[in-house]
Amino acid sequence: QLSAIRRPSVDRPSPAPAASLYRLESGSSSRGLVPAAEPWNNGSRPSSRGQRTAEHERRVSGQQMPAASNFPAQFYQTPYGYAQVPAGYSSYAQAYTQNFRPMLPNYPVQSMHPEYSMAPIRPSRDQDPSKGMRSALLDDFRVHGNKSNKRYELRDIYNHAVEFSGDQHGSRFIQQKLETANSDEKEQIFREIEPNALQLMKDVFGNYVIQKFFEYGSQLQKKILAEKMKGKVVDLSVQVYACRVVQKALEHILVEQQAALTRELEPEILKVIKDQNGNHVVQKIIELVPRQHIDFIMNAVRGQVTPLASHAYGCRVIQRLLEHGTEADKAEIMGELHASAQILITDQYGNYVAQHVIQNGEPEDRERIIKLVMGQLLTLSKHKFASNVVEKCIEYGTPAQRTTIREQLTTAGPDGNNPLQQMMRDQFGNYVIQKLLGQLKGEEREALVEEIKPQFYTLKKNVASRQVQALEKLLGLSGTKSENSAQSDTNSVTEVPSLTHETNSPQTNSPPSIHASAVG
Repeated sequence: QLSAIRRPSVDRPSPAPAASLYRLESGSSSRGLVPAAEPWNNGSRPSSRGQRTAEHERRVSGQQMPAASNFPAQFYQTPYGYAQVPAGYSSYAQAYTQNFRPMLPNYPVQSMHPEYSMAPIRPSRDQDPSKGMRSALLDDFRVHGNKSNKRYELRDIYNHAVEFSGDQHGSRFIQQKLETANSDEKEQIFREIEPNALQLMKDVFGNYVIQKFFEYGSQLQKKILAEKMKGKVVDLSVQVYACRVVQKALEHILVEQQAALTRELEPEILKVIKDQNGNHVVQKIIELVPRQHIDFIMNAVRGQVTPLASHAYGCRVIQRLLEHGTEADKAEIMGELHASAQILITDQYGNYVAQHVIQNGEPEDRERIIKLVMGQLLTLSKHKFASNVVEKCIEYGTPAQRTTIREQLTTAGPDGNNPLQQMMRDQFGNYVIQKLLGQLKGEEREALVEEIKPQFYTLKKNVASRQVQALEKLLGLSGTKSENSAQSDTNSVTEVPSLTHETNSPQTNSPPSIHASAVG
């Protein structure tokens, strides 16, 4: 029988016959090889294990092996779910630098359960994870709602209002229908969503349905929803979706309810002011709630104006107080702002408050800020944040102040350097020049144009940028002969630093929601 097995010789030592891992069962096929009993385990195995038991184990392990072979490669070095070296022969592997070849797949090693044999697969991008959890009605609406001849109405989704509110398409459907629904339809939908109102307020789609009830619901429905919010206003105000509901509620509930909800913020008002969502709620309160109910906001701000004005979200609240506060409130805030104006003008967020004072403040406050800016005009004009304030000074200053600014920028200093040349080459200063060209009129503008032209031609020969094109348009030099002749010789001009290639002016760097409501 041994002569029937033909195996190629291999250049590696093999253990003694007595230690062989395999014994011949029957036949000439390699499948006839089954593991021999391990001599060190003879005492622990029952003697009744016969040929049929071994054959059964061999077949079961052979069926499990393909599943185990699907394990990721980082766990196993072979395509099979077990180590290359049997447990009793691990010491043999130390004598060789190469790996042993994989064992035969019918070696009876216990494999992992097949359901754990594959690494988890991430669902595809377009796969809907909520499919299978939706009701048949919502599934049908999502598939056929806008395509079939059937026209869905609110009565068609009765007893499914909460589910529809939490779905992107269902929420949009309810919002549209509530605008024209009769009182009975609104009442039915409201009864369904009322027990889950707080959860829907925090939901990415459900919050819009709650907002619609504050807009189109009855006064009783609005009152019930406002009662649901009591005791939770702080948490709702700092939540990304619920903060929109709080703002909408403040727009439509009665003053008594406004005051009750607003008072809940008092213990943590500074936290809410500095929150990326909560600051919108505080802004809305300042705009809508009568002043006698928000003394606590002014008390919290007092003595904190400078740190709040230089905060990413606090600066917005300071601006709203300057717009809607009493005269006494404004005077108190401005007193703190003037004391730190030098810091705020050059601050990343404080410069917006300085701009707000120049644009909307009292004449005496505007005058003080502009005077401070003109005292260090060249330095501030080349500053990333302060240059925005300089532009506001040009735009909202008096004609005499604009003339003074022009004279400072065109008069050579003690060192003989022309400030205009420095400004045009600077990545922020060139915006100040553009603003000045846009605001000056008549002979004064013509005088500035004549001062700029020589510097502009030198600049254009070496630099091509959006800022150069903007200056060219403001100067009215597009397509002129002088422009073409100036471009004919570029070798005689020393190289100058390039202007910024940013797509937007620094004045567009304000916080995106500074004048916009968070209601979406």
